[in-house]
Amino acid sequence: MVGALQIFGRRISPGDKIRLGKYEGKVVEINLLETKIEEVDGKITRLPHLLGLVNATKVWRRAEEVEVWLCAAPEADPKEVRDVLVEATSHEKEVRITLERLDRDGALFRIRVSSTTLARGELLLLLAQALRGRKIPLGRLPPRCEDP
Repeated sequence: MVGALQIFGRRISPGDKIRLGKYEGKVVEINLLETKIEEVDGKITRLPHLLGLVNATKVWRRAEEVEVWLCAAPEADPKEVRDVLVEATSHEKEVRITLERLDRDGALFRIRVSSTTLARGELLLLLAQALRGRKIPLGRLPPRCEDP
């Protein structure tokens, strides 16, 4: 019964980080009998659902990857642009900023952030405001920036 509630109640999902009693890790599987987590050291631990009845469970939702593309104007210094983007996203845990293309149209950056709080539009606004605050002009994105 507890396993069915765990699965269909969707209190936790694969990818969530949880702490259940003295165990903490990323949920890798949930079945009718147990939840399997991967602890920090890489060890897979099987936690019976009944353990959740006698211990408090703390759940951190899985972060979703948010991706945006930004093009800095040709006159902007790509290194300075990257530095501003890094600084603007410093509060997020997993950030990947790549310079995808540098040509006469400007510097095209791809920014990917794993976030539990930021939506795509919010991230784009945050980055654009950071660049504007440093007086770095934006360029025009190519028609298909997913495939520059």
